[in-house]
Amino acid sequence: MTAPLLANLSDDINGPLVIAPHVFQDERGTLVKNFFASERLGLFFSRGVTEAYYTVSQKNVLRGLHFQRAPQEIEKIIQVISGAILDVVVDLRPSSPTFKSIASLRLDGHSKKSIYIPQGFAHGYLCLEPDTCVHYIQAGAYDPTHEAGVHFASIGFDWGVAQPLVSSKDSQLPRLDALTWNF
Repeated sequence: MTAPLLANLSDDINGPLVIAPHVFQDERGTLVKNFFASERLGLFFSRGVTEAYYTVSQKNVLRGLHFQRAPQEIEKIIQVISGAILDVVVDLRPSSPTFKSIASLRLDGHSKKSIYIPQGFAHGYLCLEPDTCVHYIQAGAYDPTHEAGVHFASIGFDWGVAQPLVSSKDSQLPRLDALTWNF
């Protein structure tokens, strides 16, 4: 079996990757294998997988843009199990030539693709369908003392929704131009 196909999320940003997983289908249904610790994909998670979880959200819910500050950075793979999202990443690495650049991708349960997001990126998504289920595989555990984020409206990105449903915590995140950097 070969490793999943990997492609850059954007020609404008180095780091985030789109993963086209192995999909096995027969008369019983479908098996999707999107993470291989023993193959190339496992190289991303040098600390090993530490958390896996999922969210279920309604249409027009916007989650993010989140990241964790050093030394508790997180890298993750995001996959939509059902429904659809507009997934967005922002490069927060000051030494990167694409610092503050934005890339986006529609992910849905039909394509079965996922996205790898390395350390140094803020991440968020807008749910495009009701009852959208998003699965996370992470290296690095959630740590409330290092959690941080960027206000979704401060990045100059058109989310396509005038008033998304945002948590009170996310609505109070700082603007991109007010962040201090420590990646």
